[in-house]
Amino acid sequence: MTKAFVVINPIAGQSKPEIIKDTVQRHFGDAGLYYEIYETTGQERMPELVRGAMDRGFDLFVAAGGDGTVSEVAGGLVESGKPLGIIPVGTGNAVARDLEIPLNVEKSVRLLVGEHSFKGVDTLQVDGFFSVLSVSVGLSAQMMSATDSPMKRQVGRLAYIWAGLEQLIGLRTQSVTVVVDGRRNRVRATEVMVLNSGAIALADMRWAEDVRLDDGKMEIYALRARSLFDLLGSLWNLLFMRSRSDPRTWRQSAEDSVIIRASTPLPLQVDGDVVGETPVEIRMLPRSLKVIVPKAGDAESKEDG
Repeated sequence: MTKAFVVINPIAGQSKPEIIKDTVQRHFGDAGLYYEIYETTGQERMPELVRGAMDRGFDLFVAAGGDGTVSEVAGGLVESGKPLGIIPVGTGNAVARDLEIPLNVEKSVRLLVGEHSFKGVDTLQVDGFFSVLSVSVGLSAQMMSATDSPMKRQVGRLAYIWAGLEQLIGLRTQSVTVVVDGRRNRVRATEVMVLNSGAIALADMRWAEDVRLDDGKMEIYALRARSLFDLLGSLWNLLFMRSRSDPRTWRQSAEDSVIIRASTPLPLQVDGDVVGETPVEIRMLPRSLKVIVPKAGDAESKEDG
């Protein structure tokens, strides 16, 4: 019998834990699945918790939360072969968007017990953390650090926009060293992004079509924005795949590792959570995570409502 370990982040997004629990109970019960629910406190070491559950015989792991929760649960599953299911109830849910997992509690739980496929997804190892989406230093980490959970629960994704506008005051570049697969580069940047996925948490858009979750590569972008106008121009070109010709954007690809150092330590974010500051080393782990996704051509899976 399949044993499912369900991790719920009770403060993620705007969904109530009681609704998630009720939905899991109904669908898992009807499917005859044994399950255990764990609500996060913010104090646990999630990868160790997941590996402990694995040792107790659990063979399906479910992350009910935002991108940070997904990454924390994934950290215990990397290279284990055990499948990860996602119930996307966070603010951005970029991982679910990229994998076309329903952005709806009922449909996402139904996917876990119904017909589905599996996808091998790349992960990034970031010091003691794991990332599915992206790692960045600079402006975005400052923005996320300034966005508290109560605001995110009240206004959702608008909280990031408000915090971003506040951080744009006094925008400036600084000297950053980026070592790409052993090759050392010096750039001046406001932001350095290392993308494993092209999905954007703020909308159903992508940074670039050639950034994929399963290609064994990470794309590095350094933005040289000196003003709001520069920043908007760089982001526009990223969204419409014109970054290669944009003098404000420096881009490289890496298949093994990226090391980022800054003249002044910069805050570091991993899949939406601020976890430290530079220097940082990021390593690529190709197709190291097995994720439950909709079958190809499943139109219902793309619906939010």
